[in-house]
Amino acid sequence: TITCAGQVCAVDSFQRTVPSGHWEIVANPYPTAISLADIETSGFTPGASGDGSDITWGNAPAIQILKADGSGYKYYFYISDAGIDGSDSDPWDATGWASLDDGLLVTGTQLEVGQAFWINSKTEGVLTFTK
Repeated sequence: TITCAGQVCAVDSFQRTVPSGHWEIVANPYPTAISLADIETSGFTPGASGDGSDITWGNAPAIQILKADGSGYKYYFYISDAGIDGSDSDPWDATGWASLDDGLLVTGTQLEVGQAFWINSKTEGVLTFTK
């Protein structure tokens, strides 16, 4: 048996303001796994993947999520020129959280139940989690 202290949100949506200029830790407030694509993002200034020579993608807002095996982090950036999986759009022009691995908008699950992540942005923004 394991007992954990904490709180589960009873509201349908929960907003978390992320201040600018330093790393903040944020946790999924609901007892369900979620995708970064399902978190509404506002106020952040997106970067751009560009030609791929800048690994910070124009100082884009960044999220780091610890890998399940603890061997490091998966990186995601909020960019204005992300690709959509299965799309032939050129140039890519979707805005959202994209994987550092391929520059595509995220799909599937990135955050398991109770999992936290690090976020850093040059501008203040708001993350809205919805049930």
